[in-house]
Amino acid sequence: MNSALPPFESAWQTLRSTLEWAQEFGLVFVFCSDVPAKQALFKRANDLMQAQVRPFQRPEIREAASIVKGLLPLAINPASAHVETGMPLWLDLDGHPGDATWNDARREFLHRLNERRATLAREHTRTVVLVLPLEWTKQTAEAAPDLWTIRQPSIYLDTHGTSQPIALEASAQADDSLAAITPSRELPAAVLRWQTARKQGRTPLSAWSAARAVDEAMKSGHSDLAWQIAQETVAHINGLIDSTGKTP
Repeated sequence: MNSALPPFESAWQTLRSTLEWAQEFGLVFVFCSDVPAKQALFKRANDLMQAQVRPFQRPEIREAASIVKGLLPLAINPASAHVETGMPLWLDLDGHPGDATWNDARREFLHRLNERRATLAREHTRTVVLVLPLEWTKQTAEAAPDLWTIRQPSIYLDTHGTSQPIALEASAQADDSLAAITPSRELPAAVLRWQTARKQGRTPLSAWSAARAVDEAMKSGHSDLAWQIAQETVAHINGLIDSTGKTP
């Protein structure tokens, strides 16, 4: 019998499956009071979406009043470009979990967003992730009962008592050059073919083979590599357009 996944990996697998299958408006609640764990979860999610050229929109707030004044309009009336591309939205509503002013702002945000539930589901095509304090499940269901019924599987990231620390994967540690990445037998065949072609100086990809390589890299957990392949693919295609024009 397989042992249960650690809390962080379980949370990531739930969020990952939701993001990968998203085709229309989706709402995900993340309940977490561990800031490093939340940051690590966001980085994995953002790496996944960057590989699809749809990184998260993640605004920052510094005061409770900004929850309603700043974040609510982004959820209710997103920019048309964000809707058209399906760019996901990540909203951090978990700051100062014991502060009454912040708690009131959280409730108001959820209540007012709940009033727009039908419009959100009908008009928007992107995933919205709302991060709330770990103990806020009951308060969220009470403040936004309609949203609670249409949400994607909620994510409970409770790392209390977890002995193994969660390490943030720093993008700065990754080598920006794909030439420095040595092909590994652990990588999927589509990725290995892409790397081999590139190392031999051949045209490294067609749009189809690049898409396959990106997809297989993501599925095998190599999100940084998938993002690098996607970036180089875009640069390669843009270079062809600049040199030959858009007409074949």
